[in-house]
Amino acid sequence: SGRARFFINLARKEALANQRITPPSIMLGLESGQWTNRNQLVVKGRSVGAGFVQKVTINGDPVFLELAATNQPFERLIRLKEGSNRLQVAATDLKQQVVETNICVLFDGQPPNLMIQSVQSNQHEWIADVVCIDNLSLASVKLDGRLLWSQADGANTMPSPSYSFKAPCAPSQLRHIEAVDAAGNVFTTTLGAQDFV
Repeated sequence: SGRARFFINLARKEALANQRITPPSIMLGLESGQWTNRNQLVVKGRSVGAGFVQKVTINGDPVFLELAATNQPFERLIRLKEGSNRLQVAATDLKQQVVETNICVLFDGQPPNLMIQSVQSNQHEWIADVVCIDNLSLASVKLDGRLLWSQADGANTMPSPSYSFKAPCAPSQLRHIEAVDAAGNVFTTTLGAQDFV
């Protein structure tokens, strides 16, 4: 019962009164800078401390805990807004020692898009100037299954919202384009000569 939990926590607090206890630590199952394409996220982790963790908050909202514990698991479903979301997790033990950790989670629910900027033609083919665009951060672009560009390439150290390339297309040819953003949203399309005239 709630009354029994209160007295158990009180007895533990009294037993710790004259002891020097290291503040608790927090371990999360998320990394800062992590991307997701879902607008809800389960924040899951645990707080460990010899002072018995009695309270955990996520962005200031308390997580229900049965009883103070030296190894306290916690979990909470939170809603994300488009873009950068700061998550602050705090844990308090029975000695009122508080520890905080902050991480940033990035939510992108929109797939990339494609624009044809211009088209040139010669006797044999059309040549399209194509731009793949994402509202936040593009991850990769493929043409007919061949990787043209990737954010994971060591040369690309800064996030990029767009990538431009030329796509030649013979009159009877179809070109398959795939663009993926950092959150894993995928855009695919097929271009043919009919799209250029």
